[in-house]
Amino acid sequence: MSEGSAAVADVSSAPQQLFQMMTGYWVTQALYVAAKLGIADLLADGPVHCDTLARKTDVHPNSLFRTLRALASVGVFSEVENECFALSPSAALLLGSAPNSVRALAIM
Repeated sequence: MSEGSAAVADVSSAPQQLFQMMTGYWVTQALYVAAKLGIADLLADGPVHCDTLARKTDVHPNSLFRTLRALASVGVFSEVENECFALSPSAALLLGSAPNSVRALAIM
């Protein structure tokens, strides 16, 4: 790749990189919420509907749905059916019992 084409590539990705920097805290906050509520542990046995998760964690169902959907959009959870979520490989790291768990770090 020549210097000129490298500069074009950098310019074309600049808005995306800046947007990611400006909104990155949204993902961080959503990860904190999911870790604090123990959502990964509630999904350990398989997919669960968001309303059930909300009841088990005593939180507002629509707010939890938006949080989980945001995390699913970046690959942390999987929405396997409408409003029904499952663990992804990334979410498995939030399991409290996982040997390589990062749940405490996400809460910190």
